[in-house]
Amino acid sequence: MKDCHVHTKISHDGISTIDEYINVAKEKGVDEITFTEHYHIYDGLKTKLNTLDVEYYKNQYLKHKDDKKLKTNFGIEIGLQPDISKQIKNMLEKYKFDFIIGSSHITCKKDMSIDKSFFEGITRREAYLKYFKEVLENIKLYTEEFDVYGHLDYVVRYGGYDIKKLNMMNLKKY
Repeated sequence: MKDCHVHTKISHDGISTIDEYINVAKEKGVDEITFTEHYHIYDGLKTKLNTLDVEYYKNQYLKHKDDKKLKTNFGIEIGLQPDISKQIKNMLEKYKFDFIIGSSHITCKKDMSIDKSFFEGITRREAYLKYFKEVLENIKLYTEEFDVYGHLDYVVRYGGYDIKKLNMMNLKKY
């Protein structure tokens, strides 16, 4: 079994250390684990979150890289945004990751998990379309910068709508 999406305390989403995750993975029979700390650039956003110190993360990861009983991978989850592509590409030139998740947590300069104004004054369909149009823009812009796109349900999860389903057929009518 492989786990390819693990956040530690190094980034804001994690609750455990690299050591703790490695120990639990071994106990549960996981044979490969990929750490994917969050990397977001928060310029211009109202948030208490900070951009990941990738050098610190790399150094922490390297302390555990050669575990004989569990294959570990140096990964990252990058918050893709159209206006920061040069910054993202520069960071990726400096660090060689084994696995990269691209994601759209910040859309239209708003992190919808924190800033609900993303949804104000528009319908659920309009919000979903707005989100997926930016996802598509990111996919076209970041042609080689990620291995998989994660959290395509992010807009559904944080929309606050009663219906927690996404039917792409309903969105096709644009």
